Amino acid sequence: MVTPAIFSISSFGEKWVMKGWNLNTGSMLSEYTGDYEKNEKHYLSVSNGCILEASRGKPTINVWYMNRYNKDLTGRIVAPGRINAFDATNDHKYICFSIDKTVYLYQAQSGNLSVIDYHFQTVSVVKFSNDGRTIACGGEDGFLSVWNLGNILCGNTKEPQKLFTDHCLQINDIVFSSGVHRPWIVSISLDRTAKVYDLSSGNLLISILFDFTLTCILISKNNSELYIGQNNGDIYQINFNDIPEIKECHLNDMKSFEKFLGHTDIITSMSITQDSLNLISGSKDTTIRIWNTLSKHCIKIIQEKGEVKNVFFTYISSLIFLNDYKPKFLFKPIKLQNNFKNKLIHVENNNKKLKILLNNQFNFENIDDNLNDNENFENIENLKYVNKFLYELCLKNYNFRISKY
Repeated sequence: MVTPAIFSISSFGEKWVMKGWNLNTGSMLSEYTGDYEKNEKHYLSVSNGCILEASRGKPTINVWYMNRYNKDLTGRIVAPGRINAFDATNDHKYICFSIDKTVYLYQAQSGNLSVIDYHFQTVSVVKFSNDGRTIACGGEDGFLSVWNLGNILCGNTKEPQKLFTDHCLQINDIVFSSGVHRPWIVSISLDRTAKVYDLSSGNLLISILFDFTLTCILISKNNSELYIGQNNGDIYQINFNDIPEIKECHLNDMKSFEKFLGHTDIITSMSITQDSLNLISGSKDTTIRIWNTLSKHCIKIIQEKGEVKNVFFTYISSLIFLNDYKPKFLFKPIKLQNNFKNKLIHVENNNKKLKILLNNQFNFENIDDNLNDNENFENIENLKYVNKFLYELCLKNYNFRISKY
C-alpha cells in the first residue's frame, strides 16, 4: 500500500522537529527531533525509506531510517565544512552540497567526492534536475551555472554546460521543468525577478519583475504552472501558456495570474503532488497549508509550534515501517581526497588474489617524506607491493590478449 505523505521541519524552543503526515487524513506518521540551532534554512529529502536532513551552517547531513519511529539519529554524513546549500537525487545515490563558493558532489554508495570550484562568491542554492543528470548552482554573485553529472564524475569541472549571468543579486532558488523535449530552468533572486531559461538553446525566455522579495519556486509536474512564494506570505501561480513574448515584463503585464492567500509571513518552502492538484506550502507563520490548485482554496491547515523550515511531498510504502525493512544501500563516509585524487577509477576483476589484496584496505593517507617513521615506512612498502602486483597482473593480461591474435 502506498501512502501520500508530507514531511516537514519546524523549530521551536531548543529543538527542531521533523514530522511525517498522511496527506489524506492529516494524521502523523512519524516524528524525529534534533538539536536546535538558529538556522534560517533546513534542507530535506525523503526516498528509499531514508530521510536526509541538512541545516545551513552545520557540517553534517543527518540520516534516519523511517522504520525507526521516534528514535535517535540512524547515521550522520560528515562534510568537510559548514554546509550552505543541499540537494539530493530522487534515489539518494548522489548528494550535492556547497561550502562557501565550492560545490561538492558526494556518491553515497562509494563515499567518493567530486569538487566544483567555479563561483566567485558563496553558492546559495544547488538543485538536481528531475532525472538526476543535471545540477544547477546559484550563488551570491548572481551566477547560475548548469553542470552535467557525467562530466563532474569524470573530473571535467573547468567550465559548466551552461552559464547564465542575468541576475544582479543573490539567487534564492532554482527549479527544473520535467520536460525532455523542451527543458526549462527557472531561477529567482534577491533582485525580485524570476527568469526562465531554455536549457537546450541557453536563451533567456522571459524575466518577470515582482513587487516583493521572492523566496521559493516550484513548477507543476505537467510543466504548465509556475508557483512563486514571497516574503509577504503570498503565493503566485503563473501559467506558462500566458507568458507574453517579450524579454522583460512586470507581473502586472502578465495576461493572467492567480494568488494563494492565507499565509501571513515568509513562504519558506513549497511542494506539489504528482497529479499537480494539491500544493503544499510552509511558512514562518507556523502553519503548513494544503491548497487545491484549481480553486486556489486552502483545504487543510496543519498547525506547528514554531516556524516551518521545509516541506516535502512523497509517496511512501507501508513496508518501510516494518522492523526488518532494510534500505537499498548504506551511506558510506565521505572520502576526503587531495586534488590529485579527484579522478576516480572503479575496478572490477574476478581474480581472487586481487580481491584479497584490495580487501586488505591498506592505509596510504598519512604517508609523508619522513622515512624514519616506522609506520610510514611500512605503508610505503605496502604501496610498492601493491604496485608491483598490479603491474604484473596487467602485463599478464596484456600478453594473454596478444597471444590470442
